[in-house]
Amino acid sequence: VLLYESLTGMLPFSADNYNALIAKILTQRPAPVGKVRPTISPLLEAVVMKALAFEPDGRFRDAREMRASLLAAKDVPSREVKLGVDAVVERGKSQIAELGMTDEHTTVMAGPVRFGGEDATEISDAFTLADLPSITDKDGSG
Repeated sequence: VLLYESLTGMLPFSADNYNALIAKILTQRPAPVGKVRPTISPLLEAVVMKALAFEPDGRFRDAREMRASLLAAKDVPSREVKLGVDAVVERGKSQIAELGMTDEHTTVMAGPVRFGGEDATEISDAFTLADLPSITDKDGSG
């Protein structure tokens, strides 16, 4: 659970109360790490999901076995994620196609964002503490 949370920034299960949380743990599987954070390597995702397996036979036998799997996953490169305007446009086109929307002139209107009395510094702190990926150009500089 700690590894899942450190990689994704969220717990594998959340609920409004203890009973609902237990029900989710017993009946659902957590979202795959790669769905929450697409840059995670498939091997590291497999390690995390194995550690969270519902059935004991599906989990690691002991900490040594998990450590060995984590060390093996350490050297596997992360997934490449397309960034930038072209990637956003490409993703938007595929989402429009999935929704069955064919009108090329579909417009989405968004209203102003209003917060319900939260302290503005508290909101901005949430963004400054986020785990953001490093973006570099071809020669490695940022």
